Amino acid sequence: MEQLIEDAGSPERARQALELARQAIDAADTASGATPQETLVQALGFPSYERLLANSSPVSSSDGKSWFVTSLPDGSWVPWNDSEFGPERHFSAKQEALASVPQSVGLTGTSLLG
Repeated sequence: MEQLIEDAGSPERARQALELARQAIDAADTASGATPQETLVQALGFPSYERLLANSSPVSSSDGKSWFVTSLPDGSWVPWNDSEFGPERHFSAKQEALASVPQSVGLTGTSLLG
């Protein structure tokens, strides 16, 4: 990430570059017929949506969306929700991921499938 910021010249330019890359990936996925769920599964490195859910915990929030925090194979955590399949932030700790969810109330369960 530090190299990206250095190459871009500023954190804002790095964010813009990442957003443009995400838009290009989204456009390619749309053209290829991949569903948002399939794109999310692939982006997070899981073999299936079921395995993704097995590594996820639902989170209560006040924004009307169904939020989840997911433990990734590399040990990081990512928040995502049911209407925006495109997690942009990775966190080193579960509590950090939870804190990023809008007005997070906390976990509603320990796992979706397990």
